[in-house]
Amino acid sequence: PARGRLTLDLGETIYAIGCPQGSLGDVYVGTVNSPPRLANAMPLWQVGMTVFPGSSGSPVFDGRGNLVGVIKGRFRGTNWIGFLIPVSIVLEFLGR
Repeated sequence: PARGRLTLDLGETIYAIGCPQGSLGDVYVGTVNSPPRLANAMPLWQVGMTVFPGSSGSPVFDGRGNLVGVIKGRFRGTNWIGFLIPVSIVLEFLGR
């Protein structure tokens, strides 16, 4: 199975699989826009990706199928600026 990655490159293409707004499952493509930034003491990656209500928690993968994070949310007032929780934070939360 694919392993998680702990870092992303600026401009890197990423893919999310989600079921926002009752959809049966969609794949969204985006790119990493900035290095991680702290929001309430949590590092978040900013991405250019369609993020609809209900996308939070959706897994995000790199082009090789490695888990790189999960969708945290979107910038208010937009559907195309999203924020990801890095997989390292998810693993830390799970005690791994």
